[in-house]
Amino acid sequence: MVWIGSHRTLANLATVVRPLRALQVAHPVVFRAIGAGELPLAGVEVEWREWSPATEIELLTECHIGIVPLNDLSWNPWKFFFKTIQYMAVGLPVIARRMGSNVEVIEDGVNGFLVEDEREWLERLQLLVTDPALRERMGAAARANVVKRFSVRAQMPRVVATFASALRLPSSAA
Repeated sequence: MVWIGSHRTLANLATVVRPLRALQVAHPVVFRAIGAGELPLAGVEVEWREWSPATEIELLTECHIGIVPLNDLSWNPWKFFFKTIQYMAVGLPVIARRMGSNVEVIEDGVNGFLVEDEREWLERLQLLVTDPALRERMGAAARANVVKRFSVRAQMPRVVATFASALRLPSSAA
């Protein structure tokens, strides 16, 4: 299981301490946090890894589940959570707070889970930890979703159309 983020988003991990602790009591699960800095998570064993562009993909692909916990901050409902796309791009099913872009990217029960409270966090974490076939299916669906919607191939026509519009050129001329 993995979380990736900056020192500014580290506080979001505090929202899942109890579910992570309960999960680790029941299952021998490694929780990896990739980023800058550390936050004490009482009773949760964390493998802290420094973020680096050279190791980011490798560190993510060594994991099986990506998590996106979020605090109740006024800007979170309006944010695009890139970490959701990062996890999905490497084929990880995602468990994320039902907020912001997560609702548009994650198909609940298909390529990940959208959750609201600690009970849901623990139930979905346990489900994915104990069912490798489900993890694999959801991870494949997550990857397919990202390739279809967010890859360079999928986005390039929009980029070209935007520049063509800005330059007042017909899209076919670009």
